[in-house]
Amino acid sequence: MKNYIRNITYFIPTIISIILVFFIWGKINFQFHNPDEIIGYYSINNYSVLNDNLRYVFFVLLPSVTFIVSFLYWKKKRIKDLKEIFSLKKTEKNQSKISIVNLVMIIFLVLVYIFSLDFNYNSIDLFHDGQVLVGANNFLLTKKIFQENYIVSSLFIDILNPIISWNLFGVESLSAYRLFIVGTNLITMIMAILYLYYLINFSKIISQNYKLLSFFLLTLITIYFFKNGSFSFRDFPIFIFFTTILLLVNSEKKIILCFIIGLLPLSSLLISLDRGIFLSLIYLFYLLFLILSKQFKNLSYILTSVLFSFLIFFLIIGDSQFQIFLINSIDIIKSSELLNGIIHPIPFSDDINSSRATKSLIIILLNIFIGISILLNEKKFNLDSFKLTMLFMLISSIIYYKIGLTRSDGGHIKQGSSIALYQLIIFILYLIVLNLEKKLILFKNNKNFYIFYTFLILTVIFSNFNYKNLNNILYLKDRVISYLEEDDLNFLSQDELFIIQRLKVLTKQEKCFQVFSYETGIQYYLNKKTCTNFYHIMNMGSKNNQLKFINQMIKAKPKYILKGGNYSEIGNVKNDISDNLYPKNRFPYIYKFVQENYKIFEKYKKWNILVRKGL
Repeated sequence: MKNYIRNITYFIPTIISIILVFFIWGKINFQFHNPDEIIGYYSINNYSVLNDNLRYVFFVLLPSVTFIVSFLYWKKKRIKDLKEIFSLKKTEKNQSKISIVNLVMIIFLVLVYIFSLDFNYNSIDLFHDGQVLVGANNFLLTKKIFQENYIVSSLFIDILNPIISWNLFGVESLSAYRLFIVGTNLITMIMAILYLYYLINFSKIISQNYKLLSFFLLTLITIYFFKNGSFSFRDFPIFIFFTTILLLVNSEKKIILCFIIGLLPLSSLLISLDRGIFLSLIYLFYLLFLILSKQFKNLSYILTSVLFSFLIFFLIIGDSQFQIFLINSIDIIKSSELLNGIIHPIPFSDDINSSRATKSLIIILLNIFIGISILLNEKKFNLDSFKLTMLFMLISSIIYYKIGLTRSDGGHIKQGSSIALYQLIIFILYLIVLNLEKKLILFKNNKNFYIFYTFLILTVIFSNFNYKNLNNILYLKDRVISYLEEDDLNFLSQDELFIIQRLKVLTKQEKCFQVFSYETGIQYYLNKKTCTNFYHIMNMGSKNNQLKFINQMIKAKPKYILKGGNYSEIGNVKNDISDNLYPKNRFPYIYKFVQENYKIFEKYKKWNILVRKGL
């Protein structure tokens, strides 16, 4: 009873701190600053980019510090006990490990599941699909990467992914690109499963049966996270990072693992710029840990690998392209929040998406509390591979929420909290299994366990498979061939097909074409380079970039441009009709240029084809 009261008591200051940060959230306000004249929800509301960032830092920091102090005080932990905080120990050898056979079997079942799914025959998303297809097409037409393309998301997303897919499958099409993304997501999923395999093997779970059951259940959770879009190929580097730092503690092949870790900052930046920035921040914490734990040899290996990767990249693309890459990336980072930012909802309020945001913030706090408890609860504190990886997974989840913190709509909040939710599930399952091992004899009999395990697998298979799934597997090769042969025009609506066919006739003699709309993909169907570097205008942003756009338009002198369409509201917050971020509102300098130099030539539904005045 005393222990119960004591446990409740040391939570009281933490609960008070959480209530306090919720009340203070809306009180943290800074002066709005927008020297680049970027128009978005922040500028419309005169809302500083610092507000949500500082609110979030305060929200995470105060309860965390309060919990640590309370925990140490009530658990009678002395500060000198924490001198061992940065000492690492190898995980004690445990004969009860998940066998390679079980790993291969589970990966095989995952492959069977993925191969049984239908291919994506949904209509093209002229905004998102258009961004990647037009960037790749621009490169093929100009043979220049950074000089002719204002890359928005990353080199791979905007250009290389479609090009690799087209070369791999021998056809330049939307279906080839979509099939390639399925493959990259599958590879990332397998990487996540490998991470779970090593994580569970290095955990304190003693029973092989419990380890295997945990592995299977977490694999199902992983599939769900990929299926609902929480994880994707963008997260490949972070799963490699988790796996390598986990293995590094116990492995003798430290040089190889350190070399892999050192390659990740650049590769993650090239795969996805925002994920790359997050991973770079996580790296700073990891490098600091290596210094404090006096792992100077590993530190030198990693830094050498980082420098080597950037040097090779520099030599491959050349000095001028590297400079443009840096300028482009810095510009995107600087403008991203003002351009794409949506004010984060106040927790426990009636703001749009407040419920989802509040859940995400609570999940992050729960992870912090559970993580601290696992790290500090033992009489003699030390880090093993499992604890170290959980620590950096926790740091990653805190940093990754920046995705939802900046653009606080439902989808981005879900993505931003994905690692946090994933870790919470791992924590809960881990703690449940540890308690089951101590209190129950369930599954200690191997025969009973394998009967249950086989029944569980069969239940999962039969609940997710039917005759159609079986046919999809049996005729996989034929389906792939048929899918790759699908004409790109079949992914268009009738109205989109009409406007594209009309533009093909009008621009037959033109060298380039430019849309002043969010329907980037229309330029892909015309198979012409864009008249400016800004093929995806949504992320153009600043006054300086608008003036560059205008100068390039003056130089290219396109006869026709396209306005309007069905995607004008894609930049708006869903269910919020108070503010509109149409291209004419977001890019006033370009809109003025278009109004002065072009006039309406033809109208069709929501589209306006404009022709240059004086012709």
